[in-house]
Amino acid sequence: MDNIPDELIKDTNILRKNGYDLELIQEDRTVYIKFKDFPLVLGLYNLAKTNLLILTTIHYPNTGFDMFWTDPKLVLKDGVIPKQATCVEPHLGEEWRRFSYHPYNNNRWNPADHDIKTFIAYVHQRLQRGD
Repeated sequence: MDNIPDELIKDTNILRKNGYDLELIQEDRTVYIKFKDFPLVLGLYNLAKTNLLILTTIHYPNTGFDMFWTDPKLVLKDGVIPKQATCVEPHLGEEWRRFSYHPYNNNRWNPADHDIKTFIAYVHQRLQRGD
C-alpha cells in the first residue's frame, strides 16, 4: 500500500466511518476498492447486497472512477441482466459483472468536484434505477 494516495486513504476512511466495509488493493499503478456487502434496493435485484468493485490509479484524485463491477450473479429480480452489464470479466482473481455506466460523459472527472464519495453516491443512484 506504499503507493496508495493519502487522499484516497482519507476518503475511504470516511466511507468506513459511514458503515462501508471495504479494502484497498494495489496492483501496479491500479488501486482497487473492494466493498463487501454493498446494499441494494430491495425488490429490484435477485440479491439484497453484493460485493462491489471500483478502481482508480495511484494518481487519485487526479484520476477518478468510471465504471463499477458487482457479483456476476447480480441480475434484476425477473432474471434479466441490467442494461450495459452483460460483460463479466476477471479482476483480482475473481469474476465481476461490469456495469458500463459512465457518469462523467458530459462533464469530465474534476477532482475539485468529484471524489470516491461522490462516485459511490452515483453508484447508489444508478443501481436504484433497476434497469
